[in-house]
Amino acid sequence: MFMGLLSFGQKTVDFKLNPEIGKPLNIDMIVKTDIDGPQSIIMDMNMKMTMTPTKNENEQFTIESVTNGIKVDVDAGMMTMTYNSAEEPKDEMSKMLAEQFSKIIGQTITIVLTPKGKPVQVLLPDGLAEGIDKTAFSNISTPLPEEPVSPGSTWQSTAEMQNNPFISKTET
Repeated sequence: MFMGLLSFGQKTVDFKLNPEIGKPLNIDMIVKTDIDGPQSIIMDMNMKMTMTPTKNENEQFTIESVTNGIKVDVDAGMMTMTYNSAEEPKDEMSKMLAEQFSKIIGQTITIVLTPKGKPVQVLLPDGLAEGIDKTAFSNISTPLPEEPVSPGSTWQSTAEMQNNPFISKTET
């Protein structure tokens, strides 16, 4: 029996997306960012989202994502900032972050993904595209490996960020 389990455990699996169309998923996405450079910045962001797969067409999934809430803490050395969409901004720094992040609360962002989770298209609502980096929303899904993997395997994904003064690329 042990040999059977051992050989079963070594089989490869070809990961693919297969979301249930119309079934909303509540997502609590936590993003921790450390930016090293002349001015080191640590940013912790927690986004509460609802993602609803709406279509499976031509081997691509259309996902509608709505951000319900955001909490951001930024530590830039001598300066710290915080923003919580559930609260009124209390100081100038919070107001500055609110200007940036409050734009996406309640907005529907449509993302088209391949079965391997790679973004094909990101559609932002009118008026939201200005000042928002579409590639940030492309990274909502971590691309799956192209080839089948076995238990213990790892894979990496790199995404170039555009129009972002702080982050040029992300690696997952």
